[in-house]
Amino acid sequence: MSSEQTESLNQKGNLADAAREAPTFTDLWSRKPLRNNLIGVMLVSSGANFSSYMIGYYTKYFPGNFFFNYAIVASADSVSMMYITLLSFYVRSVKNVVRINLLLICACSGIYICFVSKYPILVPLAIFFMRVNLAGIGNYVYHMNQALFPTEFRSLASGSINFVSRLFAASALIAVEYTSMPIVFVFTINLAVLLLSNGLIHEPKSKNAELQSGENSIPHSFEDSANNLHSSDNYSR
Repeated sequence: MSSEQTESLNQKGNLADAAREAPTFTDLWSRKPLRNNLIGVMLVSSGANFSSYMIGYYTKYFPGNFFFNYAIVASADSVSMMYITLLSFYVRSVKNVVRINLLLICACSGIYICFVSKYPILVPLAIFFMRVNLAGIGNYVYHMNQALFPTEFRSLASGSINFVSRLFAASALIAVEYTSMPIVFVFTINLAVLLLSNGLIHEPKSKNAELQSGENSIPHSFEDSANNLHSSDNYSR
């Protein structure tokens, strides 16, 4: 047997071993901290996608100039990346970044519901600030995936989160045609997400924290050294 054939067989064997060792969704779900993080991020992402798409679809029905309102939506989406970057720079905690965004969304939608009939100027302002925070959460979900899951589980987590959140985004198109009060939906959904996700998301306390064993331990970084390559073993099953 030639050296090329031997090398080819070795590569196939390595690929087969890697396939056997690749984590499954069952492995992710069996670890309580990872399971809680997955459910929490799914709630946050799904709520943000549903609300963001609902506002986007309903913009043509909002009071005021049709083109001006859509320009507000576009400008909010442009600003959202800078906003979430600055917020996450000064607020290091993943949970606190999410809480701040959800609280601001609830506050803006609550003000809109109570006062828009008296003050029409609130329409573009509410669209702008709600869309900035909703799009900011949508962008921040990708960082949450990096911060809350080990390297070997990130693709599974990301795929699961995107699958569920896209279903909610699609359902917004249907819901928007059967309601005249989309902001009430936005307020209710984001308040529910704020309350439900509060105790689910667990994050590491410091970058230098050592890997700990135990039910609620979560390593901070999974790529700092080769020793952390299989760090998911530190999660209790």
